[in-house]
Amino acid sequence: MDNGREDVTRPGPARVGGASAPPEISSSQLVIYGAGGFAREVAWLAEAVSAPAGVPSVVAYADDAATAWGREIRGVPIMSLAAARERFPDASIAIAVGDPATRRRMVERSEALGFAPATLV
Repeated sequence: MDNGREDVTRPGPARVGGASAPPEISSSQLVIYGAGGFAREVAWLAEAVSAPAGVPSVVAYADDAATAWGREIRGVPIMSLAAARERFPDASIAIAVGDPATRRRMVERSEALGFAPATLV
């Protein structure tokens, strides 16, 4: 299938469950924690797995850099993690940072605010 993207294995927790698992997203709303290049790849994955079911996916990007707040990525707002939790209390979260130590800290912050991790397969 030629979708204009290179066929590569997706890194990190976004690739869970094996290739034969049916597409699934754990919540109808998804906040992506991070707003860089890896976040765009996670958004692409979320759109790909939610499109067949017609499920809305990415509702916000959360970022720790205050200079990013108020901007958008493809029409989706970037805000603080706390603002994302307040605005989308039922959303699940996907951590979109490659560095393991940074990702662990981000998981801890998001769990402290009550976010549940998203399942994207």
